[in-house]
Amino acid sequence: MRPDQRASHRYPCPVCGGTEQCLRYTSNGRFCMCQNPPAKLRGYPVKHLSTFGKDFWVIPLDRVGKVQEPSEEEAVDRWPGYPRAYQSLIDHLRLSKPWYRHLSQRGFTKAEITDLEYRSLPDVQGTLDIADQLYRIYTDVWTRIPGFGFNRRGCPCFFAMEHRLVIPIRDPKHRIIGIQTRRLPDDTTSPKYTWLDKGGLVGTPFHHIGDSQVLLLTEGPLKADFVHLRTGWQVISWQGVSCLKGIGKISAIAQSKDTVYLANDLDLFDNPAVMRATKEAIAWLEPQVKVQVLLWEGPKGIDDYIAKGGQVFEVHTPQILDEEVPCQRIISI
Repeated sequence: MRPDQRASHRYPCPVCGGTEQCLRYTSNGRFCMCQNPPAKLRGYPVKHLSTFGKDFWVIPLDRVGKVQEPSEEEAVDRWPGYPRAYQSLIDHLRLSKPWYRHLSQRGFTKAEITDLEYRSLPDVQGTLDIADQLYRIYTDVWTRIPGFGFNRRGCPCFFAMEHRLVIPIRDPKHRIIGIQTRRLPDDTTSPKYTWLDKGGLVGTPFHHIGDSQVLLLTEGPLKADFVHLRTGWQVISWQGVSCLKGIGKISAIAQSKDTVYLANDLDLFDNPAVMRATKEAIAWLEPQVKVQVLLWEGPKGIDDYIAKGGQVFEVHTPQILDEEVPCQRIISI
């Protein structure tokens, strides 16, 4: 049974709270392989097996109850070391001219680019030089920081490709809890977005910016940053629709807001995977949170629409995802 995600300090086992050996989700997402389940769960007819040299109990998650993801703040507070390491990395990087031009073309001003701390990775040797400097500071915890490690020659390194854009992912306290990288616009072969992490996604953190009674939920940190700067709204973004299953982590924040909008790209009506993930995300938040869907006429992304001067939005109930219904109201920014 192939595990999708191992328990970690950021996201512990939902059964026992363990942070190392347990496997939080199996391949179908319905079970957890736990080393130390409570006795009452061991009493259920679940399979006991040995793997990785350890004894595990395969626990159905419906026996545990609805798994509530820890908030980003709670997850980071368990081990606050890696946000400092990520900030140190940002402080050692610069933004290349091609990436500055790209961000300017997206509508960001020079001051905004500086304030948001966008950076780019240098070539391989330049990245190794920075890793060597940071290793002297974070020697004892180097391999615990997602994306930090050693190459085949045993030299400190970061698991990321050269010349990519570095995008800080922040929690509600503005701490950097993850780093996403983006390929150059003329690069059509490498993955468009990757995490600074050798093993793939680590916790798939949500990106937070701003503080307002109007909360917008959308996809992508660049989009979130731009929309916040142009509207003043608080924006929380995820990094791809596969991350939406963890949207329960932000439920407490959403419940504290007067208004919660969801603004996925307009192609969700043509993409069954995006539509399905959107509906699942709304189901996670309701009924505690009243989610309203924003639609507009023009470019598929809300950031592109605003960058081109768009100001008018239709506000719909989630029913619009299933059938064509009149909008509730029109708003402008």
